[in-house]
Amino acid sequence: MGNQKFDEFWVKNLNVKVLLRVMPWAAFHFEKCLDIATGELEEERRALLAELLWGPGPPLLEIMLDRFGNYIAQRVIALSSSQEEERLQELLEKVRHKLRQSTNGKRILQAARRKFEV
Repeated sequence: MGNQKFDEFWVKNLNVKVLLRVMPWAAFHFEKCLDIATGELEEERRALLAELLWGPGPPLLEIMLDRFGNYIAQRVIALSSSQEEERLQELLEKVRHKLRQSTNGKRILQAARRKFEV
């Protein structure tokens, strides 16, 4: 990533369903999309986060338990706003026991402790 047009294409066209099907490859790109989706792309960032946090499932629960998804989960935690933070804490509570059992899960919990000071 780095070319502005290419970056905008990714942010506007990547969706969670695609992410879940091709997790190892897409995790890096999805994480970067969250990073660059500011300014004119803020609406797309909010839509991606809403789909992750409030979509059917919600998808972030599955992502947090995936070995590649931990990077996305950490980025979502770091970039979350107040309303998103509340939802994240609810979701983390649902899978906390599973996250404690893996190295990647422990990284997610560390990111949450740093962000939420819990």
